[in-house]
Amino acid sequence: MKGLEPIIATIILIAAVIGIGVIIFAWNQGFLKDLFSIVGESIEQLLLCSNSRVELSDLKLKQDNITGKILNTGSVELKDIRIEFESQNEIEVIGLCGSEEATRCEKSNLTILPGKIVSFSVKSSYKPNLVSVLTSCPNVKDSVEFSGVCLNNGESCSSNWQCCSGYCKTDYASPNSWCCNSDQCAHDGICYENGYETPREYRKPFWRCTNGVWNVRFYSY
Repeated sequence: MKGLEPIIATIILIAAVIGIGVIIFAWNQGFLKDLFSIVGESIEQLLLCSNSRVELSDLKLKQDNITGKILNTGSVELKDIRIEFESQNEIEVIGLCGSEEATRCEKSNLTILPGKIVSFSVKSSYKPNLVSVLTSCPNVKDSVEFSGVCLNNGESCSSNWQCCSGYCKTDYASPNSWCCNSDQCAHDGICYENGYETPREYRKPFWRCTNGVWNVRFYSY
């Protein structure tokens, strides 16, 4: 028996080595398969992105909304389209949903076919300095300076930042507001100079523009 012990020990060692080898081989097979799959997907994505192009244009202000157009100028479908607002203090990324007229949503599902244009309208609480369109390809984007886009005097507004003058004036006769100069008052899309008075009627109130603010007055003999 003593002569068989080394042989048995050798057989057990060989079996153990073979077992470990099989385990390592099987693990490597799965690992390599996953690795090749990841590499293949990455190469496919790179090829798709190399043929992707996007263009952002026609940025405008419409009261609280920033509107514009997104054009797919590449040869492949664009996916995961988002809008990015960048100001001096913050960056906001907004998902887009819809088809011909895209709007804000939590998770973007907007896709654009080659050669197609999609309009968007997104509400903003502040004026961004830069507006960008982002896609599923990190390097496929387009940016447009927004600092010069504003509403002219007489246009409807809801916040001072929207107006070129920097002042959004409240109408005395309606809930609407209009862009005007600091010392002017607004009514129905018209800016009135300091000192202007609305027509007077006996025992009825009239309004006077005083340093850019409407003040109510009463007319009597």
